[in-house]
Amino acid sequence: MKLVPYLLIAACLCLMIIPVLAETGEIATQSISADTPLPRSWHVTLAFDNKMWVIGGRDNRGDLHNDVWSSADGITWTCKNSSAGFPKTYDLRALVFNDTMWVFARSSDNDWKDEIWYSKDGITWNLATSTPEFPYRYDFSVLAYDNRMWVIGGDGSGGWRNDVWYSSDGVSWNAANLSAGFAGRSGHTSFVFDNRMWVVGGVIGNCYTTTNDVWSSSDGNIWTQATPGPAFGNDGFFTSLVYDNRIWIFRSDEVWQSGDGTLWTLANISATGSWQYGAQNKIVYNNRMWTISGDPRGYGDDVWSSEDGTLWTRTDTTKRIWPRTGHSAEVFHDALWVVGGISRDRYKPLNDVWYSGDAAHWSKATASAAFSQRKGHSSLVFDNKLWVIGGETSDTGRTNQTWFTKDGRTWESTNQSAAFSPRYGHSSVVFDNKMWVMGGYYGEDIWYSGDGETWACANESLPFLTGGGGRQSAVVFNNRLWVAGGVFIQENETIRYEAWSSADGKIWQQANASLPFSIASSHSLVSYAGRMWIIESGGIWNSEEGTIWNPVGELPPSNGWRDPVVLVYDNKLWAIGGDRSEWQNDAWFSTDGVTWTRAGDSTEMPAVDDLAREHRHGDSVSVMCGPY
Repeated sequence: MKLVPYLLIAACLCLMIIPVLAETGEIATQSISADTPLPRSWHVTLAFDNKMWVIGGRDNRGDLHNDVWSSADGITWTCKNSSAGFPKTYDLRALVFNDTMWVFARSSDNDWKDEIWYSKDGITWNLATSTPEFPYRYDFSVLAYDNRMWVIGGDGSGGWRNDVWYSSDGVSWNAANLSAGFAGRSGHTSFVFDNRMWVVGGVIGNCYTTTNDVWSSSDGNIWTQATPGPAFGNDGFFTSLVYDNRIWIFRSDEVWQSGDGTLWTLANISATGSWQYGAQNKIVYNNRMWTISGDPRGYGDDVWSSEDGTLWTRTDTTKRIWPRTGHSAEVFHDALWVVGGISRDRYKPLNDVWYSGDAAHWSKATASAAFSQRKGHSSLVFDNKLWVIGGETSDTGRTNQTWFTKDGRTWESTNQSAAFSPRYGHSSVVFDNKMWVMGGYYGEDIWYSGDGETWACANESLPFLTGGGGRQSAVVFNNRLWVAGGVFIQENETIRYEAWSSADGKIWQQANASLPFSIASSHSLVSYAGRMWIIESGGIWNSEEGTIWNPVGELPPSNGWRDPVVLVYDNKLWAIGGDRSEWQNDAWFSTDGVTWTRAGDSTEMPAVDDLAREHRHGDSVSVMCGPY
């Protein structure tokens, strides 16, 4: 069969200038690569030519790719080919054989089929065959053994399969066994260990019955069961490695090891979060085990490695903020800052602090600020300091602490127990040269302070917070405090569709009792271009005086974008992250609220569920978060 060459060399490298926090606390600039394949899922990874490789898969926007990337350290990635020729698919398999990378890709063109491609450099890809002798299938396993490539099991033509095929050239395939000893299965994992091929787990029957049995063979024909039920659980979906003369199985959030395939011991639990998704994202490279992205529920952008399977180190955190919700964001020192929240990885509360000049590339100011881990806090910029107020902490629950920093690294507390009650989900703004805190779970009041230490109550029972209110959005506009939306805490979080304003924080007037937007607890209120703007998944509205609201447009890409962070930055409206069926990490900007443009290559931005409520005061933007 004739081999069909395919070559498309894409220029994928670009540089961006981003702010960097100097040791003095000032913002300097640094030029770094803007390219990364992450976040990604359903991709495959290989160790080849002294590099790690990420091939194909689906990004967090739902787009499938057939690109090829390499990295020597897991931090800096180079695009070798932006469109390698093999099909864009959810179902990729890959291996290294005869100093060549091989990709098995499912194609739906005209008829379902399995295509087999190869490359010696990641740039030039050749089609070996689109009509292999084995029947069409997906969720199968592949490996290289005994100078041959092997295809084992899968689901497809004829249902769950237990056949085993091999090839020495990728073109001609022969059956070693059309019905091996193990049950037909898909989604299993395979590897080579102790001069044998191994098969572990998978789905074996109707209603997706799963198994964790372990089988091996020295020739692909005769298969022996090592154990019908090892110590690790029976959820069927595993990934595997062979490292340090041992087998390693990754299950859910656990790591298991074995020296013989029969006896298994637990090496680590909750090492980095869920392991079972993204079955092809584990490799051995540079004397370490690596896992690269791969959770289709959240499209992880993380890279981890370990020398012993017990201690795992995150490799790429210098350029990416961890996925999170319940955090706050500000514009401070001409950069966007994100503080704390709760991580998607095991829903762990955080107290880290990050900054970025372009919403795409992030630097860490501190991994652990002086304040305790928290979510649902507010932040603002006042007196040339970045402040964090209240929130729900990991140790004491709701808090009324106030903290500040001049550089993002060093944090000091002005009050460990402010006069207002402990709360989270509140709003905070800067108005009349004071900091203001209002509402939240379960506050009805509004307080102000000129120094963060001494607080005075302006109103003990705000009319729009009766019964306790949270998730309202606040802004300063035309020298007045404005509040819109929120929920009644004591009425099963009934949504409020009201807008109120005040000239002094004490006396409030209702401007609108029936706001036009649909989700009044997952919205943002912004002051921009001489108007107030309400931005939420149902649409974009603006008003010159708070009573009459005019429809402007909707957020892109018009498929129910819920809870993005909305900021005014660089004289533009920005919408970042949020939820469109999956957590997002793309950024869009607009100068008029009608036409929105995606902000360059946004693949390194944080995948955030919600940075929701935002309000502008002076030259700073304060963001309150939504779902907690």
